[in-house]
Amino acid sequence: MSQQTVRRQCQVVDKEKIQSMCDWPNQTGCLVVEPSQELYKLGFPVRVVHDCDAILPMAEAHPHQDDLWLCVSGRALFCIGGKLDGERKMGDDGKTVLAPGIVGGRDIVLEPGHWLHIPAGQPHRHGAQGLACLLIIKIPPPEGEVSIE
Repeated sequence: MSQQTVRRQCQVVDKEKIQSMCDWPNQTGCLVVEPSQELYKLGFPVRVVHDCDAILPMAEAHPHQDDLWLCVSGRALFCIGGKLDGERKMGDDGKTVLAPGIVGGRDIVLEPGHWLHIPAGQPHRHGAQGLACLLIIKIPPPEGEVSIE
């Protein structure tokens, strides 16, 4: 059996395109901006997220990917680490574990230019008072899938 290789195309996304996604009309909540979702479907591994006057309703942990966040504008609030708390359920991808809370985590604030690396398996949730524009890159962990406590 021969294996076919699908090669994705190289993509350049200029700063004006990223800025236009950061300037996308806001809605209250934590959401991926639609134009960045379309780029993601084409293989561009970055998504633009708006957190606007909300905290993500569920904490999450991914056994199969690290999250690398960049705050572009505003102030984003994160709770990271600790353990997932409460009844767990699976996310839409069939791997991400969701729970209503985190115990033993620590709260941090990302401001423009700050990066945050969340290794696979680490619980986290995010949000903002006002609007924060964030970039998120999903990265396979170098150690492979991890277990979630």
